[in-house]
Amino acid sequence: MGKIMYYQDYRENLQNILDNIKGDQDSLNLGAIAIISLLDMAMVKEDGDDNDEEDEQSEKDDEGANRDNTNENDDEEITEGDEEPKEDNDQDAATETIPKSEENKEEKLETVEEAVPEESESEPIPEIKTVEDEYGVPTGHRAVIVERSLQGVRLHNANTNEYIGILNEEITRRFNIGNGSLIEVNPVEGRFAFVRTLHQVDEPEDNDVFHFAVVKRESAANTLYVDSNVGGDKLSDYNPTQNTYFIPTVVNKLTSSNGFVSEGDILDLAWKEDRPEEIRIRWVYPDTNLGSMPSQKIKEKKKELAPNATTPKKGVPTPKNVKEEKNKTNESMTSIAYNLNGKKVTVVIGNEIRSTVVNSLISAHNGKGNVIDAFKFSNVDKFYKKALRHTDLVVMVQNLNKHATSKTLQKYVKKYKLRFAIADSAGLSSIERAIYRAYKGLPAYETTNQPVEYPMAE
Repeated sequence: MGKIMYYQDYRENLQNILDNIKGDQDSLNLGAIAIISLLDMAMVKEDGDDNDEEDEQSEKDDEGANRDNTNENDDEEITEGDEEPKEDNDQDAATETIPKSEENKEEKLETVEEAVPEESESEPIPEIKTVEDEYGVPTGHRAVIVERSLQGVRLHNANTNEYIGILNEEITRRFNIGNGSLIEVNPVEGRFAFVRTLHQVDEPEDNDVFHFAVVKRESAANTLYVDSNVGGDKLSDYNPTQNTYFIPTVVNKLTSSNGFVSEGDILDLAWKEDRPEEIRIRWVYPDTNLGSMPSQKIKEKKKELAPNATTPKKGVPTPKNVKEEKNKTNESMTSIAYNLNGKKVTVVIGNEIRSTVVNSLISAHNGKGNVIDAFKFSNVDKFYKKALRHTDLVVMVQNLNKHATSKTLQKYVKKYKLRFAIADSAGLSSIERAIYRAYKGLPAYETTNQPVEYPMAE
C-alpha cells in the first residue's frame, strides 16, 4: 500500500465559518484563510509500506535470476517470513499517525473558528465626493473638462475623463471657453447646453492655428484660396506642407448653394500638429467681430461710397488727415531710429494691459507685434514651445516676469535660435531699446559697463 489521505468530517466547522463571514473585504479575507486552515487541519495522511513491497519484489527478482532451480517451498517460506513483519509495520504506522491527528483536531478547529470575527472591525468606506458635489452642480447636470479640437471643444467627464460629447465653435467663442477649463453642462435631447464655467483655464492646445487668413479668388475662376493673413504672414511659415489652402467646393459660395465662404472673408484655419496636411476651417469672422483688423470686405464697402462722397467740411478729419495724424503719433512714440523690416517681435510682459501701446511702438518701427501675458499660462513649457515657433525677435520685461517663465523662455530662444534682449522695465523707452539690441544682435542686457549707442530719431 502507498500513502493514504482522507478528510475528517469538517462540515459543521465549515458552516460555522461561513455563518460568521460578512460582506466586507477584511471579513472575506479572514474567512478564506480560516477555510484553508480548516481543510488543512481536517486532512489525515497515513504512511503505507509501498517501499517495503518494492524492496521485497526487487529482492525476489534478484534471487530468481541467480537461482533458477530454487525450491518452490523455499520461496514460500521467504515470502511468509517477510509478510509477518509487514503487517506489524502497517499496524504500528496507523497507531502512530491517527491518534496524533485526533489529539490536536479539536484544539486546531477551535483556533480556526476564533480567527473569524463575529462582526467586521473595518471602518466604513467614506463616501467619495464627485466634482459635481465639490462645485455644487445640480443633479442631472455634469461637470466636464474641455479639450480644444479643430472646431469647438470635446467634453470629458470630470470624474472619469471619459469622452461624452462636443460643444461647437460658436459656443466656445461666445463664452470664451479655454482649453483645459472645467465647465458645467446640461444634457438636453442628446446634446449638451453650456451652463457656466467652474474653473477657467487657457492652456495651449495641441493644434496649430493660422489666424485671420484672407480668402482670395483666382482670376477668371470660381476657385477660392488662402496663402496669407491680414498681417502679411504666409501660410507656409506656419504650415510647411501647405503654400496654399484651397477652399473646399462644398463651402465655397461660388460653387455650392450651401456654401458660406466668399472672396474677402477672414478665416481661422486649424490643423493637428502631427497631420499638417489636413487643414480645417475653424471660424469665419463676421465683419463686426474683426475689431481693428483690416478686413478686405470693409475696404471694398468704403470704396463703394467714394463716388458719392462730398468734400469734407473744415475741421472734419479725412482719411488722409487720419493717416498723417497716425504717423505723427507713431513718430512721437519713438526715440530711436531703426527699421524692423517686417520682423515679428514677441514681447513677454507681466500682463497685457499695455499690449496696444507696445504693438503701436513696434508698428512705428515697421514691425509686427505680439505681446504675451507671462502669468496667463500654467504650463509655460508647452506654451512657449508653440508661441515662439513663428517669431523673429524676443524681448522679456525683467521686473514683470517669474523665474520659471524666464528659464523656459530662454530655453526655447536657444532652441529656435532667436535674437533675444531684456528690458529692465515696462517703460516704452526701455522696451524700444531692448528691441533694437535684439534686432542688431547686441548684448541682451543694458549695463553701465557696456553702454550701447542708439541711433536717435530726428
